[in-house]
Amino acid sequence: AQHYHQDSTIDPRKAFDVQIMYYPHEVTADMGGTRFLPGSHLRVVSEAAIARYQNVRGQQHVVCPAGTLLVLHHGIWHGGGINRSDRLRYMFKIRICPTAPQHRLW
Repeated sequence: AQHYHQDSTIDPRKAFDVQIMYYPHEVTADMGGTRFLPGSHLRVVSEAAIARYQNVRGQQHVVCPAGTLLVLHHGIWHGGGINRSDRLRYMFKIRICPTAPQHRLW
């Protein structure tokens, strides 16, 4: 499994970025899926400090049909779960990072 991490750790800005995770195929429970901790985006930490955590009370695993889009705050603690299946698992992650205030852009 991948360690927990927070993608915004290296970003000193206070801006809110959005991450979109795309799952091109079905993700079943035995495939592990991305695990994440709801509400963890409210706590800014060093990635190295949370890397030692594996199972945290309240964590959730992504189990979803093919074509699922998951929209998350860039600071959510997340990591890949253990894949206990015989199938490869793919996820594409896009971070939307605005460079201008996001108002009155029409």
